[in-house]
Amino acid sequence: MAYLIEYSTATIRPLLEKLREKNFSINLLLFDPEFAVSDEQRGSIAHGLSTMRQDFKGYEKLTVKRYRTPASLRGRRIGDDLINVGWYTYDLRDEEVCVRGHNNTMLLADAQTAQGRKLRAMFDRTFDALWRDAEPVAIASAAPMAIPRA
Repeated sequence: MAYLIEYSTATIRPLLEKLREKNFSINLLLFDPEFAVSDEQRGSIAHGLSTMRQDFKGYEKLTVKRYRTPASLRGRRIGDDLINVGWYTYDLRDEEVCVRGHNNTMLLADAQTAQGRKLRAMFDRTFDALWRDAEPVAIASAAPMAIPRA
């Protein structure tokens, strides 16, 4: 089983494809594009969801939900052994706030070590809270969605 907290799918396509190739069940949290901090990021998230609907059509082991809490933790838990966490930061770019994460440092740990267990517990608490309140997104059987225009 793989659990992922992401802002968008812009940098994780190879990971998702590899997880599908290995027949993993995937629970993926993405930020709700309607609450994105900029039109550019709103379009990027929506485009990623639309592309995912095409690429993962029929893959019933992918569950996607949209969260609305401001993005903070970014992470992945793959099986019981690997935990990968990082953080999102916000900055002003061209008079528009943007969320950064893909260039921020991420920690990769063995989830069976003392430090890894602490990171996994933090990740699991965050994932569970976001998952509980997130809105489901149809992926496997849905037609591509329209990309919202600003």
